[in-house]
Amino acid sequence: MGKASRRKRERARDRQRQGIQEALADPGAPDAGGQRRPARRLVWTAALLTVAVTLVVWLPVLGNGFVNWDDPLYTVENGHIRSFAWPSIRWMLGTQGGYWMPVTWLTHALDYRLGRLDARIHHATSLVFHGLNTLLVFFVSLEILRLAGMASRSTRGSLTRLREIGAATLSALLFGVHPLHVETAAWIAERKGVVCALFFLLSLRAYLRYASSPVRKLGWLVAGFLFFVLALLSKPMAITLPLLFLILDWWPLDRLRGNLVRTLGEKAPFFAVAAVFAVITVRAQTGVQAVISVDAVPLAFRVMNACHSIVFYLWKMLVPVSLVPFYPIVHPETSAWTLPHVAAALLVLLVSIACFRWGVGKRAYLSAAWLGYLVILAPVLGIVQVGSQAAADRYTYFASLSPFLLFAAGVAALAFPTAAAARSFGFGRWSAVGLCGVLVAGFAYLTVGQIAIWKDSTTVWEHVTRAYRDTSLIAHTNLANAYRQAGRVDEALREYDRVLAVTRPHAVPHEGKGMALLDKGRIDEAIVELEKAIALNPRSAKTYRLLWLAYDRKGLADEALAAAQTAVAADPEFAEAYSNLGISYGRRGRFEDSERAFTKALALEPGNLQYLANLATTYQRAGKLDEAIDLYRKTRALDPRAPVYAINLGNTYLQKGMVLEAIAEFQRAVELQPTNPVAQRKLAEAHARLGKR
Repeated sequence: MGKASRRKRERARDRQRQGIQEALADPGAPDAGGQRRPARRLVWTAALLTVAVTLVVWLPVLGNGFVNWDDPLYTVENGHIRSFAWPSIRWMLGTQGGYWMPVTWLTHALDYRLGRLDARIHHATSLVFHGLNTLLVFFVSLEILRLAGMASRSTRGSLTRLREIGAATLSALLFGVHPLHVETAAWIAERKGVVCALFFLLSLRAYLRYASSPVRKLGWLVAGFLFFVLALLSKPMAITLPLLFLILDWWPLDRLRGNLVRTLGEKAPFFAVAAVFAVITVRAQTGVQAVISVDAVPLAFRVMNACHSIVFYLWKMLVPVSLVPFYPIVHPETSAWTLPHVAAALLVLLVSIACFRWGVGKRAYLSAAWLGYLVILAPVLGIVQVGSQAAADRYTYFASLSPFLLFAAGVAALAFPTAAAARSFGFGRWSAVGLCGVLVAGFAYLTVGQIAIWKDSTTVWEHVTRAYRDTSLIAHTNLANAYRQAGRVDEALREYDRVLAVTRPHAVPHEGKGMALLDKGRIDEAIVELEKAIALNPRSAKTYRLLWLAYDRKGLADEALAAAQTAVAADPEFAEAYSNLGISYGRRGRFEDSERAFTKALALEPGNLQYLANLATTYQRAGKLDEAIDLYRKTRALDPRAPVYAINLGNTYLQKGMVLEAIAEFQRAVELQPTNPVAQRKLAEAHARLGKR
């Protein structure tokens, strides 16, 4: 009886193991009872656990703030994202900062609507995008691995399916927790990277569904095209996606041996849109003077640096240490033929030859992976040099997809080399899982440390200047700006002087030093520095605005008015310059001109409370009390916790003789800030005035 019972239990376990193996072979197929097999749950469990691990590792980013590297342009000082009025929408639909990316601007505007300038909201949004991208990387990897198994004519069994799930999980984990991706997901100004990646991956998945289906459903191709357009409207990095489709058509889809004309023809809309965006991007970058001339960065350096970057990024994927937010170009006129660049170029050449010599047939995946990596990376290799960086961690966010998937597939193949390995968790399999766990944990640890580097402007630029002590003048200037913004003005002045002592004349450090001297109250010296900056860059509206501030503080009304007028002429879309102009007109009693200036500033930045309050003050001084009251009510409603707007409204009521209403506003201000001496004094004056009636 005991032996029969034992044999019965063993047969039941065998049937259970067989059912699991069959389920792994085809996760979507129903069992004999018509129910979905458990592998679908296994796939989703692996995918969601991967995203959960990624989000946990990235939680410290919610404690980070803004940095002074493009964040002011994109969020902190950008009044256009503070409203969804037509002037702001029109601005978002244009090319700004060298890019045409209305979808990205929309995400920044939604962040401001949700939490104004609360950095946690902005970081949380980027983190959500990164989590979604990690999920998509899992499913795209799983699909490519499935197609690869079909291309190799392998038997679809539990071993194959387990390899695919394991490799997809590892690939997505590497993507999710790799420290190279911190720059993209922890830098608010690089929101365009995570948004573009979302639509890039959605387009890629839609195309795979279309191309791998026995009956090609046009809907998937249309969806892929629409996601491609959205990706380009987020950041032009997706521009080479149609070439990636062709690589996938070669391997693993094996479509190029069929109807080649049809296969190429279906990509025509993709290539046409890519060409349009390429032209728009080049013009936009040229318009903001971001494209570096061949005289400044010679072609030989660009080619050799491109080869160096290809190797550099792969090395940093493998050993992600000593990562720096900014890798400057150093001596481009002489460094093209240095040993690292020459060695990298030879290595790229040898790998390319090896892939095209031996990466065919059963090893075609090697050539496909190498080509995919190069194609994705091509727009940012610097042949058309934009900016002063030799390389950037953010450029690996897309390009890492191919190397991570190849690595993960290799590990899975080693972990499950035989059917026996798939049936039992032996020592080798546990060892492979353990080593992968150690690798992911190590990357996660480094990612947490890299997130800390992006905590604020000071931590970013102190890290860069430690890595490039005397070779990155941009970094030292930005560090000086960070010190000044943190109130460490003496340290800022020392950094500005250090930059000015070793670099050719440049407007930016003179402008920064002028701002620091203004903070110190050394107005005459500040004016000298700002005038030097203007002499070097006479079209800088920002510098004229600062000069206006210096003149205004010194009481030089005519000079201040002239500086504001010049700022407006230099940049007719500069809202703050119009606000300065309005203040100068108001100081001279030219209230109608002041009204026009503030109205123009509000038309450019409809959500700016300061401009609204300034216009209300102008109405009040001009005796237009009803108009002033209406605007002050708006300012108070938009920021009900700021006592200044209640005080301003109370003053206007008092001026109009509405004493009870004034008392209510002053009382509100005292409740908001009990220690505010102005609110207390005004409340007492209003009560005294009421008592005299």
